[in-house]
Amino acid sequence: MEPCAPGGEYTLTAEAYNPSTGKSLSVDGQTDNVIVLGTHRVGAPLGVSLDDLEPAIETDVQAGKNLKLFGMDLPQEPVRAGSSFATALYWERAGDGAARETFDLTLTDSAGKEIVRAQQEAPIPAQGRGVCTAFDLEIPQDAASGRATLMVNAQEIGAVTIAPK
Repeated sequence: MEPCAPGGEYTLTAEAYNPSTGKSLSVDGQTDNVIVLGTHRVGAPLGVSLDDLEPAIETDVQAGKNLKLFGMDLPQEPVRAGSSFATALYWERAGDGAARETFDLTLTDSAGKEIVRAQQEAPIPAQGRGVCTAFDLEIPQDAASGRATLMVNAQEIGAVTIAPK
C-alpha cells in the first residue's frame, strides 16, 4: 500500500503479462484478464520509514506537542471554486507523549474567509518513522479567487491559488 493510503476495504487483483511484449495474457479464458484474489479491510499505516515518505514540499513545523510536520503535497496549479483538490501531510514524532494527537486543518481564502475546516487524529509514529494523512478538500463556489492559506493548528504551512471565476 501507498504510505498515504487511507484505511478501508481494498480488493487485491492479479493480472498476467507477457514480459517480451508487455501485453496482457488471457487467464483461464476470461475476457478481462484480471483475477480477483479477495477483498481485505486494512487500517491506515501506523508508521513507515521516513525514507519511504517523499513529500513534494518540505516543511519544518511543530504542529502539536508530539507531532512535527516535515512535508506536504499541494497542487502547484490553480484550483477552481466548486472543485476539490488532494493534499497530503507528512508527520514525524516530536516528543514522548500520547499515542495519537488531534490537529485542525483550515483553508482561508484571499478575502480572509475560512472556507475549509477539517479535524483529524494522527497516530504518533515511533522514533525514525513517519505517517501521512491525506485529504480531499472541497473549495466552495463562493470562495474568493487568489491566494488561499493552508494552516495546521493556526500555523500557516502553505498556500494554493484559487483561479478567478
